[in-house]
Amino acid sequence: MLRKEVGRVLMELSKVEQRYDAVLAVIRDGLTVSEAAIAYGVSRQTIYRWMRRYEEGGLVALAERSHRPKACPHQIDSRVEGRIVTLRQGHPSWGPIPRRLKGAQGEGLSVLRARALSVSSVSSRSNYAT
Repeated sequence: MLRKEVGRVLMELSKVEQRYDAVLAVIRDGLTVSEAAIAYGVSRQTIYRWMRRYEEGGLVALAERSHRPKACPHQIDSRVEGRIVTLRQGHPSWGPIPRRLKGAQGEGLSVLRARALSVSSVSSRSNYAT
């Protein structure tokens, strides 16, 4: 956290305020991007990214963004996940579900081609140990 002296008081700045200060240092104060990057302890690319975000969306755009991916292509379909949970609930004595899935075609699992690890993760999230 960057500290800024205001009068005789030291103030801690939030990330948004630090980013805003860095952008203003380039735009208003005339620092080069390289000088601002050194002063704020970030890369030049980061300063350019902050400037672009500020120009596109103002101060709000400088806030922290989620690092969560937009999609997960290898995630199990929710219908299949529901079917695994239903099987687990209906057959608690089965043991490891993946071994039982091969013989469960009559149970409507022809769509299911889940790996053992996937089934295990679904079971764990649903509080059903494999």
